[in-house]
Amino acid sequence: MITKKDMSLRAKLERQSEEEQKFIESEIIKISEKGKNIAINGLFIAGGLALSYLLFKYIVDDDEKPSKKAKPIIIKEDSSDEKSESMFGGITKAIAKEALLLLLALAKDRLTIYLNKDSESNEEHPSRTAK
Repeated sequence: MITKKDMSLRAKLERQSEEEQKFIESEIIKISEKGKNIAINGLFIAGGLALSYLLFKYIVDDDEKPSKKAKPIIIKEDSSDEKSESMFGGITKAIAKEALLLLLALAKDRLTIYLNKDSESNEEHPSRTAK
């Protein structure tokens, strides 16, 4: 026989179960948002590092590649073209180096922010660090 007391206890337990279910769902949403943000930051950092590496490799390869073929010597009367080409090449390399430094600085900043957030979350939840 189900008594009135049993019915009220059952209703109370059902309400408590619903509250716990809502709490768990909200925690899952929060955790998935944090994971999404971590993944996005990781992609930014990895992309910046990869782009920096490719730019660096491009710059270094241009500087170190010996020519495979002997270039014919061409005597020009006007040497202004030669100066403008070397000046353009120098400007391009300088811009590429500055872009590389900027990308490395951005990646360093993103990585620092990520590590600071991670260490702050570890301070809030010390049980995470103890393994």
